[in-house]
Amino acid sequence: MKKLITLLLTFFGFTAANAQCNHTLTMIDSWGDGWNGATVDVTVNGAAVLSGVSCSGASTDETFTASTGDAILLANWVSGSYDGEISWELKDGSGTVIQSGVWGDATGGAGACPSCNPPNTLAVANVTTTTADFSWVAGGSETAWNVEYGAAGFTQGTGTSVPVTAASYAMTGLTANTAYDVYVQADCGAAQSVFAGPTSFTTPCAAVSSPFDEGFENAGALPACWSLGGGENWLFNTSGPNHVGNGGTLTGSTTTGNYYAVVDASGYSGAGGSATLTSPDIDVSTLSSAQLSFFLISDSEGSPFSSTLTVTANGDTVGSYTGNTSGWEQKFIDLSAYTTTVQITFAFSEDPSGSAFYDDIAIDDVSVGEAPSCSQPSGLTASNVTDVSADLSWTAGGSETAWNIEYGAAGFTQGTGTVVGATATTYSFTGLTPSTSYDMYVQADCGASGTSAWVGPVSATTNPASGTCGYFTVELIDTYGDGWNGNFLEIVINGTVFDSLTIVSGAGPESTLVPVNIGDV
Repeated sequence: MKKLITLLLTFFGFTAANAQCNHTLTMIDSWGDGWNGATVDVTVNGAAVLSGVSCSGASTDETFTASTGDAILLANWVSGSYDGEISWELKDGSGTVIQSGVWGDATGGAGACPSCNPPNTLAVANVTTTTADFSWVAGGSETAWNVEYGAAGFTQGTGTSVPVTAASYAMTGLTANTAYDVYVQADCGAAQSVFAGPTSFTTPCAAVSSPFDEGFENAGALPACWSLGGGENWLFNTSGPNHVGNGGTLTGSTTTGNYYAVVDASGYSGAGGSATLTSPDIDVSTLSSAQLSFFLISDSEGSPFSSTLTVTANGDTVGSYTGNTSGWEQKFIDLSAYTTTVQITFAFSEDPSGSAFYDDIAIDDVSVGEAPSCSQPSGLTASNVTDVSADLSWTAGGSETAWNIEYGAAGFTQGTGTVVGATATTYSFTGLTPSTSYDMYVQADCGASGTSAWVGPVSATTNPASGTCGYFTVELIDTYGDGWNGNFLEIVINGTVFDSLTIVSGAGPESTLVPVNIGDV
């Protein structure tokens, strides 16, 4: 019996002493460009376990197995171009450095395995706004572990610690839109392993409630829970780039703040692709009929090539806009088909030729809320401006057949202007004052369903009175007869852009009548 016990003790002692674990050779290059052709072998008890390994970059790790007491040796060094940059560290199963040196050192150390190996193959899955599943593979035969987790970068010992008896743990009570670190330690009874980790993950944003508004007033940074994608980033600016609006000039106004979201077409390199700006999920379940609204500005400045803004809701295209706007224009999109959550993406794309250099596109004041019982008109445009008259046109928001128009000198406060009624989607102003800037608003009148919100302003400046000074004609001609190939002429009067001209094709002529007063520059 004593012989049997002695044999068993001898067997288990031999097994424990010879349990294998991962050891690490860390190869280091002080210049950071790798070992430049130098290599080395690693042997365990005289048998090669790593052959001809080398460093790439500043540091490279190679792992191999060894048992406690095994003789580990670096051997068979091959010289490279800059051997003086080379150093190395040999680490045991607990990560402790057991030997270090430089190129050519034929030395090593004794292997050492911890009595309790740490877990490996850490993974996080099924991440939601408040939960995540953490799993690992046991480092040995242990059946108990300690899990610790907390906000990314937390100091171990200050996190949430949980003892578990399965190789997985379901974390709950997490915070949405938060980065976390998680560690795990094997509990072998008489000993515990070092902690393995961290494994990091980020919980997604929770759906935001409606009504939802985003004015991009975040000091030029991407708003929380919005995301970028595609061939170019959207920027969040208070001015420029050079081709927002017309020559960098923003005309009209949005409702709040100074910042807006824009893609710089002149720096865009993704022709044929897109640059996307995506909102968080928006909960529209409390709305009877959801509606998206936003302000858009786009002006190709006389170039024949225009960028396009495509709007999607949960991946479905719900709007597409190409071509010039009359300053900032408010757009409205019906989202009544979406009754739970909706995620909006604004996708910028250039003309397929990649030539829309001058057509930046900007958006502002994105809103998702209840659709009014009387929908707003859209697409306000002023045209045919003379010294005393102008035409205003728009697109009906629904089936309404009556509208209210309010106008006055630019910058007037609504409620103090002149209000007139219209029964068609056009209205001709007469009796205006020469050389005067006007703002114009339109409101739908839906009868029993009430009236819509006012839309606008669209602005127009009347010409000087006939005979005040006069007009001169600018005429464009292309001698080769193939148009101006994207070039254009900008007419500026007293620092304000009056018009931009180009010849799209052919020899021309293309001309415009420019009003001038004495002293105009």
